[in-house]
Amino acid sequence: MLDLDALRTEIQTDPEQLGYAGALATGSDNQVADLLNMPRYPGYGPIPITPVLIWLAKWGIMPRLRAATQSDKPEIAGIAEVAMMLVSNPNIPALDVGLPEVQQMLSALVIADVIPLEASEELLTRGAVQRSRAEILGMNTVTADQVAQVREG
Repeated sequence: MLDLDALRTEIQTDPEQLGYAGALATGSDNQVADLLNMPRYPGYGPIPITPVLIWLAKWGIMPRLRAATQSDKPEIAGIAEVAMMLVSNPNIPALDVGLPEVQQMLSALVIADVIPLEASEELLTRGAVQRSRAEILGMNTVTADQVAQVREG
């Protein structure tokens, strides 16, 4: 469920100066929704599992992960085990590098020399996407009806 108070605050304050006021002045709820939904901010998103598996093979990551499961650092061993489970589970269709926790785990494996920095950069490049303001705010997609509801409320 969309947080209408958060949407109202966004539209009233326009912190990114996207121009909501001009659209509202002309009565265009559709234009406000379009401004919120337009992908314009760089970020990261899901990578289908097949390119992830190719990346793992290209960089020889699986043997490194297997070895890291024996690390004397429990957090590294745990991350390595989870990474192996993620790519081995046929029910997981993608690796979402847009999740902060996944980025933290990837960084930890780079710092621990399990994954080369160049390999992690390649993976993140593969997961690069453009995000909308609505996505950044956790609203997914905002409709003109929702904008109207906020404007009228």
